[in-house]
Amino acid sequence: MAADEATTNFLNSSANNQFSTRYVGGYRLYTNSAMSVGVQLFAGGNAWQTLSDSTKKERRVLADGNQFLARINQMRLGSWNYIGQSPDTMRHYGPMAQDFYRAFGHDGVGRSGNATTINQADFDGVNLIAIQALYRRVLALEAENAKLRQQQARARQPEQPGTAAATTAALEERVRRLEALLVAQAQR
Repeated sequence: MAADEATTNFLNSSANNQFSTRYVGGYRLYTNSAMSVGVQLFAGGNAWQTLSDSTKKERRVLADGNQFLARINQMRLGSWNYIGQSPDTMRHYGPMAQDFYRAFGHDGVGRSGNATTINQADFDGVNLIAIQALYRRVLALEAENAKLRQQQARARQPEQPGTAAATTAALEERVRRLEALLVAQAQR
């Protein structure tokens, strides 16, 4: 158990073998000497912030969202529990690390992760790329749907004089009248 210098609300563990800390100024955990890789928990925060500053990144490669969707489709997604956990109270959802690594562990520049763990920042990134691809598909389908609705509306409108459809309809009417006259003359 560890705590900052605050003099109120002493921190006590609530269970045996528990790690408890309190630092009202937040936490910063870096995993390299340049302090460009790591996580932070801001003062008053309730979730880790992954360092993701664009100025700290290099060798960026754009992702093909449709390819990501196809890869996600091949993954074994479902519910599971860790060996030894009670399935009644500790069920989880998601992929197997091996599938995730096979699908997203190599991008042509280098390796990402490994076959037994999934980095939460990578998991979130894959999800955002897939969401973006789905959104782009929705936009394309909406545009196609709007175009088809316009074509359908034009097809339902009464034909205007001078249009090709009106000219064809007028010619067909003339042919019907001429045929009727011919039939009448042939019967006489």
